[in-house]
Formats: sequence, C-alpha cells, structure tokens
Amino acid sequence: MDGEEHMGAAQSSDLGGFLRSRFGDCARVTRGGEDIWLYKKRYAPFRDMGESFFIVDAYCVAANELFHQTESVLEELNGLGIKAERYRGADYKRLIVNSGLAYGRRRNSLAYDDEGSRFVIGAISVTAREAIDDAEAEREASECQKQRLETSERLTTERETSEHAAQRLEPSELLATERGTSEDNPDRSVPEIQQALCGNCMICVGACPSKALSEKGLDPSKCLRSCMNSGGFPDEATAVISGRRLLGCDLCQRACPLNRQEEADVPGDLMEALRADSFIGNFRRNRRLLSRYVGANYARAGIMVKLSKQLIRAGCFSGIREQAEEND
Repeated sequence: MDGEEHMGAAQSSDLGGFLRSRFGDCARVTRGGEDIWLYKKRYAPFRDMGESFFIVDAYCVAANELFHQTESVLEELNGLGIKAERYRGADYKRLIVNSGLAYGRRRNSLAYDDEGSRFVIGAISVTAREAIDDAEAEREASECQKQRLETSERLTTERETSEHAAQRLEPSELLATERGTSEDNPDRSVPEIQQALCGNCMICVGACPSKALSEKGLDPSKCLRSCMNSGGFPDEATAVISGRRLLGCDLCQRACPLNRQEEADVPGDLMEALRADSFIGNFRRNRRLLSRYVGANYARAGIMVKLSKQLIRAGCFSGIREQAEEND
C-alpha cells in the first residue's frame, strides 16, 4: 500500500480499518477529544527446551514484537499528519474491558472469547478527531455496546455451570481442554468452562509457586515476574521455586483451563543464547541475542547477570554451580 492509499485509509471514515489492517482486532474508546485505540497480539507459550536451558516466557517476546509494530504504525500515522502516540495510562485493562475487546477475570487477568488470556495489549491515543467521521464513530460505539451486552448475557448463564463443573472435576480433568476429554475417562466430555468467565476452580492459585495468587487476587510483591522485573529474587528460596525461569513465569496461564494447550518452538538462536553452561561466559553475545527478542528493557545487563547467577547458585542447573562463583 503506497502513501496515497495510506492517506485515504487513515483520513477517511475508516481509520479503524487502517488500524485493523495492522493489528487485527481493534476497539476504540473515546474520552473527551481523545480516541484511545486498543488492540492485542496473541501468542503461544514456548515448549520447554530441557534442563540445560534458562526459560524465557513467550509473553516477553510477543510484547517486544508488539512494541515495534506499534512504533511503526505511529510513524505512519504521524507522517500522514494524524497526531498519534503510545497511550501510557495505567487504566488500559479497564479500557479494553469497556471496549468489549476482552473481558475481565478474577486475579487481575483478562480473557478474549475462546482464545483465553494469552495475549499482549497495546494502545495508542489519536487526537485528530477529524480522522473519523461521526457515522463511523457511532457504528463503532454501537458495536462495542452490543459486544458487552452479549458477553454479559453469555457469562451470566455460563458462570454457574462453570463453577459447578469445576467443583465436580479434578484439576487433571480441567486441564484436558485441548481434546475436550479427561485423562481418566476419554469418553466423557469435559464441560466447556473455558468459554465462561473465570469461576471458582482456583487451579491457577494452586499452580502459583510463590503463592502470589489467592482468593483475594494477585499480590504483585510475591509474583516471580515482578521479582525479575524489579532486579532479582529476594532470597535463594525464591530462586529455587522459580526453577530455570529467567524472564516470566506462565505457570498460572498453563494451568488455566480457559487457555488453549498449544505450544511454539523457541527460535534457534534464542535457544542457543539461553544455554545455562555458557550464558555468563558469553554474556555479551547472549545478551545481544536476548535483547533482539525481548527488548533491551527486559534484557538489562545488571538484572540478567544477577538473575542467572541466583538461579545457578540455587542449584537449578546440576553441575554448573561453580560457574557463578568463578565469574564473581
């Protein structure tokens, strides 16, 4: 699509179409003279590479990809004279629920129809109101309201069924959502609770190794991902329960019966960079490769060195504990 076609798409009544051609599903929330466009990028978790490798959550890779995709779209829009910037408000989760693009669940997570909760959220703010005509804006607002009503009606009828099903089934049965049958009795279908609003099965609470999840919700101070992002594990015991996880955790997501059980392969060069026996020794090269996939913010040198040494010293990798000591 050339510049003139861009201009036509962006400055006609179909800015939404222009953005959907870049991001897929989008939704708009209007606040004053500001249009906040919300969108998402779906991802699949990585397969475990084995006991010799650090683990990086696929969420971090997807978030970095969406960041660069957003930067490219912002450059396009601003080049066309449309004032657009990354939305930096802290209320993006509330906005995406209000828009009808996703619905809220307990324990501070979001879900999207039958795709579950494995997606990254993006948002941009567009202040050039003339880019969208009133008729298009009215149609979009009506469609968002319709989606919210349909979701509310569906969840009202399904919530009780979902909670009763969770009370009757064992966790191993609830996790068998890919085939729709239980391991113990393959002829008995598991109720389709993966399409209902989060109920009371509490499987994610039981799966959280750091007890960051409870009936009351999420305690960020205990979350392993929060520890990683804030500079390191507070003690060796926390490093031990993290296992081999260097960035992200994903155990609550893996346990959730709302999520599909598909997996993706780790890119080859990223896999090579995450070898525990050479991570510190070839740190400059490995960090460069890691930054390419997760971004420089996640792959900050000081934090990566500290986290990797903590995991090695905690005995998460057999036979290479001495490496962390030798490189101090």
